[in-house]
Order: sequence, then structure tokens, then C-alpha cells
Amino acid sequence: MRTVSAVPPAGNFMESARSIGYSLEAAVADIIDNSISAGARCIEVQFPRKMRPFLTIIDDGEGMDGPELKQAMVYGSRPISAARSSADLGRFGLGLKLASLSQCRRLTVACKDAQGIISAARWDLDYVKKTDGWELMLLDDDEIEGLVDIEKLRNRRTGTLVIWEELDQLLLAYSDFEGSHFVRKTSDVSKHLSLVFHKFIEEDGVEIRFNGAALEARNPFVRAQEVFAPERLRVLDGFVDVRGWMLRPVSQLTKEELDMLGDLTEAQGFYVYRSRRLVIWGSWFRLRTRTDASRLARIEVNIPSTERFDRAWCLDVKKSSAVLPPEIRQALRLTVDRLQSRSRRSFARVRTRECSPEGFWLRIEEEGGSVSYGLNMNSEPIRRLLAKAPEARSILKTIAATLPVNSIYADSSDNKIFSSLDALSDQDRQVLESLGATDEMIDHIRKLCNVQFNH
Repeated sequence: MRTVSAVPPAGNFMESARSIGYSLEAAVADIIDNSISAGARCIEVQFPRKMRPFLTIIDDGEGMDGPELKQAMVYGSRPISAARSSADLGRFGLGLKLASLSQCRRLTVACKDAQGIISAARWDLDYVKKTDGWELMLLDDDEIEGLVDIEKLRNRRTGTLVIWEELDQLLLAYSDFEGSHFVRKTSDVSKHLSLVFHKFIEEDGVEIRFNGAALEARNPFVRAQEVFAPERLRVLDGFVDVRGWMLRPVSQLTKEELDMLGDLTEAQGFYVYRSRRLVIWGSWFRLRTRTDASRLARIEVNIPSTERFDRAWCLDVKKSSAVLPPEIRQALRLTVDRLQSRSRRSFARVRTRECSPEGFWLRIEEEGGSVSYGLNMNSEPIRRLLAKAPEARSILKTIAATLPVNSIYADSSDNKIFSSLDALSDQDRQVLESLGATDEMIDHIRKLCNVQFNH
């Protein structure tokens, strides 16, 4: 057997690597991973505008000297198996390059080291394509002086400035950096960062500024109640910490909290953190299916950033997809069952209050599983009403038959807060008393009116 060199053409390889599947949100988050790993306390993200057609990310982390920067710009710059600190959010040595060049054609990185020296390097896809060589550009002092936002870097003791230019992917999707579609995308990115790094913002005081404004943490467990004691599972070469959470009923949450939580049905499930950075959320990993009855249930899973764990979870370079390892699948299945059962019981309690024998509504479950709702003709006020006006029966049955179930379900799915109608005015109370309703019965009716079925 003989061997030959099989180095891929640089231009083809780098162009092809752009299609690995990074979203804009994931690409920006990957750069911020590097900032946090470098100990940054303040990270500024500036999105492009019409008169500023580039994206910059600058931090006050420890920075790199010239040789370190050159090494960091190499694809696969660190072995996957290399020992890393528990605070290091990287793994493959690819994120800086792949994430950046998935969105732009020219990546420039400038660093200020502890001695105050600024070094800069650049990957230019058009130049690589022209030369078809792995030619990394090292910028001289004059070129560094002309970089955008370089003064911000000079004003920091140490730090890193990342510049994305020639934003062809963004221009392909959004022809106008000030158009409404791009503005919405910008909002999506800021919300993504607020969620993914919420623990660093809340617990560590890391400041992430987005277009000049400090991001507030989007805690996916806002005002949630812990359902059972935290569990620690021994897996591979470390531990997995598991906590089960139940969100409060929608009727008990503010509009701001609902906006923070997003679509509850889509967001239910596991929230997997790798070294406290959220990597996967809104999935039951096929252990169970999403249902409205379990939309308040969430399971927090904390895993360490070790090579064996990354391989076991099949964590990809984008940190946006994973597979539940068989070593803990059964244990987590039991956790899911406990949590979903708790969520279903809470819905059942509300249904029982709404469809009690003393109330106005009945829930009828027939053979085959079909369900219908009707007025309880045996409730005392309705019986007395029909005794005085028997012809009202057909009207009441028609009202019950036209209950807007689909509209109610749609509003409930959209997390609308249902407010109780003022069903017990003084005049209503007098009518009920005339029908023979006792004070106890009227008080029970009042309580039923206050039951908010959006749970």
C-alpha cells in the first residue's frame, strides 16, 4: 500500500463548509461562546445597517497574542480530545471560522493581549478562491488602524473584535438592512441570545449589549415551581443533574412573562445545558409527545463539557442538535412520566371544578372516546327556570350546542388570558334569588365564574 497527499482545494472546501447549516442566531451565539470562554464580562453585538454593512462583536475577554490568534484562525485549531476547563464552551476548534463564514465572505479578528499589543488576521473567501490556497491574511499596523471599531478595542485592557464583512447570506435573504423583515430577524437573534445565555446574564452578571441595549435574561423557568427534588445521575465520566419544573398556570402569568416564555406548547420538554449554556430545548427526545396538557412541564438537564459527554449526546458543532444517550434514557423517561402526570392532574382539577355536579356544565364522555359538553339541566337554578318557563329548554340546549369549542381551543393554544365576565351583577343576583337560589348556591356560582380555564 502507498499513500498520497489528499489536501482538499481550499476554495472548494471553504465554500462547501458554509452550508453546514448555521442559522444567523446560532452563528452569533457561537462567537459569544468564545467571548465567555475567554472570561469576558461585557460583550457588544452590533448588527449591520444601511450605512454600516457589517456585523461586529467585541468583548473584554483575555484576548490573544499574534501566534495564538494565528492558531485560532486555523480550521480544527485544537484537538477534540484536548483537555479544556469546565468554563470552556468550545469543543471542535471550528466554531469561529464555520459560524462566521457561514454568514459572510470576509472574517477579520483583531485581539489585544495583556501587553497591549493588537494583532489581526483575516479569512477572505474571494482571495482564497482566487489563489486556491490556505492563505490566511495577517494584517499590518496600517491595516489594523483602518478596521471598524478598532478604537473600542484600544480602549479595553484586553479583548477581541470580530468583524463580518461581505454579508452575502444576509443580503440574499434580506435585501434591505433596514427593512421590516430584517428588523424582525434582528429581534429573533436578540431573543435567542437572551435565552441561550440567560444563566450567565442572571447569575454571573455578564453583560451582552445588542445594538447598544443590554439584553435581559429570558429565563425559561420564570416563576416555575420545582416539582420534585433535584436528581444527580452518574453517567460516563461525570454527573448529570436533573430538575423537574412546572410553570404556573397562564392565568397567573403577566403578559411580559408570557412573551418571555413564548409558545408554551412548542417550548415544553427538556432544557439541556452544557456548562450552563443552553444548547437544546423544546423537545421530549421522543420519550413522549407534546400535548396541551403537558405544556407547563419542563425538565432542566445540566451536563458537563467533556469529550465523552459531547460524543454521547452527539452534540454537533453548532450546538443546536443532540441525541439522548441510552445511558440515561430510561431514567429520564421516568422523570418525564412523573412530570407529565403532574401536569395532567392539574388540568383535571380545573376541569373538575368547572364541570361539577352543582355547576351549569356537564362533561359527557361517550363510548369511543368522544366528548361533549352540555348544560346541567338538573342544577337548581336551571330546574327552577324551566319550571317557570318550560319553553326555555330548547333555547338552553341550542346555547350549549353552539359552545365555540374551536375558538376557545385556538385562544388557549395562543396562550390568551381568559378573563371572567361580570356574570353576577346585582340584577343577576336578584334573578337567581327569584328562581330560588340560596346564598350558598349563589356563592358557588360566583366561584365558578372566577374559574379561568386557560391553564
